[in-house]
Amino acid sequence: MKIFMNRKQPNQSEIDQYDNAEPNIIAKFDDKISYTNKVICIGNICVELSELLCIGINTTDQGPFFDDMALLLSLSRNIIVIPSMHPAFFDTITQLNKDFPIDYQKVIDASSCAVNKQFVLWSRK
Repeated sequence: MKIFMNRKQPNQSEIDQYDNAEPNIIAKFDDKISYTNKVICIGNICVELSELLCIGINTTDQGPFFDDMALLLSLSRNIIVIPSMHPAFFDTITQLNKDFPIDYQKVIDASSCAVNKQFVLWSRK
């Protein structure tokens, strides 16, 4: 897996910083999210999805007062979390579907779920 800061090839200090970093990347509401050529960028952090293991949605029983659904991209070394209240939530699923065939019935099931549950939309075979 490759992680890029500000969309450039990382130098050694950035690699060292990543190796010691928290493993999860959580999109904040105002982070710009883009996806091109199997690289997802959240804010100024870009991650190559060559080691993507699973795309899923986790739901909770916390709605409607809290965000109760999140898109999870599970990689070999970290997890990317995009809450459903993020403006790019559904667009990100649509963009990912270009390279990773998403099970949209699971997206529908997750959208109507009000309990703690995990839905696998795609997984590496």
